[in-house]
Amino acid sequence: MASQLRILITGAAGLLGRHLIPQLSGQNEVYSVGRSNGEKAATPISVDFNDSWSAGSLPESIDVIIHLAQSAAYRDFPLKANEVFKVNLESTARLLDYAYSSGAKRFILASTGGIYRPDSSPLTEDSELLGPDQLGYYFASKLASEMLAGTYRPYFDVHVFRIFFMYGRNQRPEMFVPGLINRIETGLPITLNGPDGIHVNPVHADDVAAAMAQIARSGGPKTINAAGPDVLSIRAISEIIGKIVGREPVVVEEGVRPDLVANVGDFRNLVGRELIPFSDGIFSLLPLKDGS
Repeated sequence: MASQLRILITGAAGLLGRHLIPQLSGQNEVYSVGRSNGEKAATPISVDFNDSWSAGSLPESIDVIIHLAQSAAYRDFPLKANEVFKVNLESTARLLDYAYSSGAKRFILASTGGIYRPDSSPLTEDSELLGPDQLGYYFASKLASEMLAGTYRPYFDVHVFRIFFMYGRNQRPEMFVPGLINRIETGLPITLNGPDGIHVNPVHADDVAAAMAQIARSGGPKTINAAGPDVLSIRAISEIIGKIVGREPVVVEEGVRPDLVANVGDFRNLVGRELIPFSDGIFSLLPLKDGS
C-alpha cells in the first residue's frame, strides 16, 4: 500500500480543485489553500495571493504542491496587471521557495495551452510557443511561471499541465464553454473565424483531475498537454449545445484563425481510462431541460 502523502493544493475552491481534492483526500493528508475553504475533505488554510501573505501559515513540511490558483482578472489588462502578476507569478515564485525549504518531492503547476502558436496540426509538448510580443500579459505570466518552476528541477520534480479549454460543473460563467452556453440561450451571436470557427478539443475537469492525481502519487512527464478526445469546431460545439437547450445558435463569420488542438497521447495514458467525450461531459454544465 502506498504511503500517505502530505499534499498542498492552491486554488482549491476553483473548478479543477473541486474535482481534484476528492481524488486525493481519501488516502492522503490534503491542505486546501485559498480565499475560501474549498472541499470539506481538505484542511483549509486561508491565503489571499493578491494580498500580503507568509509561508509561515503553511505546513512546516510537505510532499507535493499542486499550484492551481490563477487570477480572475486576466481580461483586465492593464488595469489589473499587478493582480495578475501577484497571483500568477509572484505566488509561484514564493511557493517554489516554500517547496524547497519544506522538503517537497514534487511541484505540479497548472498552465495553459494558450501559450502555443496555433497550428493546423495537433500540438505536442514540444510545439512552438508564441513570442513575447504575441502572448499578451496573462499568457506571458503563465509562461514565466513555467520557466521559474523549471529552474527548480535539480531539487524536486516539476510537472506542468498545459490545459486546453477545460470545462465542468459549476464553472465560472465567463469561461469558454459556459460563455457559449449563455450566448446560445440568450440569442447573442457567436463569432466564428472562418465558416466553422477554429477547431479545439475541450477537456473535462474530471479528466484533468485524474491525471494530476496520478502525477501527485507516482510522477510522470515534465510537461503534459491536457485536452479532450474530440476535435470540434466552434460551430459544432455550438450546435451540440443548441440541440440540448432547444435553440439555434446565432453565428457570424469574422476572419480566419488557425486551430488550437492538442495531441493527447501522454495525457490519456495518465488518466488511465477513456477520456470523457464532449457530448457526454457537456451535461455536467447543462442538464437536459426536461430533467431527464
